[in-house]
Amino acid sequence: ALYKQKYGECVDDEGKDFDYDEDGTLWIKSVTVPTRSSQEKLEDQLTEVKALYKQKYDESVDGEGEDFGYDEDGTLWIKNATVPTQSNQEKLEEQLTEMKGLSKQKYGESVDDAGKDFDYDEDGTLWIKSVTVPTRSSQEKLEDRLSEVKALYKQKYGTSTTMRTAHSGLRGRNLKIS
Repeated sequence: ALYKQKYGECVDDEGKDFDYDEDGTLWIKSVTVPTRSSQEKLEDQLTEVKALYKQKYDESVDGEGEDFGYDEDGTLWIKNATVPTQSNQEKLEEQLTEMKGLSKQKYGESVDDAGKDFDYDEDGTLWIKSVTVPTRSSQEKLEDRLSEVKALYKQKYGTSTTMRTAHSGLRGRNLKIS
């Protein structure tokens, strides 16, 4: 009664979505609306992508004919064409050549001139030339700093530096540092 009051029809009406068979088993009636399969959806997307590719690059993705076929047993064969690409080595060599050209354009001399910094041996191994420039020793650096401090001391106090040492053998002696 509440159902009929709320929805305007009786639960037991003829248009019901369920029924019982002679064994008392409940059967629910349903109607399935066919939907597109995943395969059909993917094929539509592929068609759209191919059209966009043709629009952008003015050539077909498919090239000549179809990219698949069936043999006499009905087995699907996908055609695959591999286009050779440059190796990483070739790409790096092209970039190096380009950079050499830009360097020559900017600095007016080739980086490949007589003083090149690398070479290849007979096995093709790259050897990089390096020159080590000797640096000043720590002792020399300390002596330069000491000279600088002495000069600043003399500039500030108008006299050279003299130190009294507290060393056991030199106790009480004045040392003049010049």
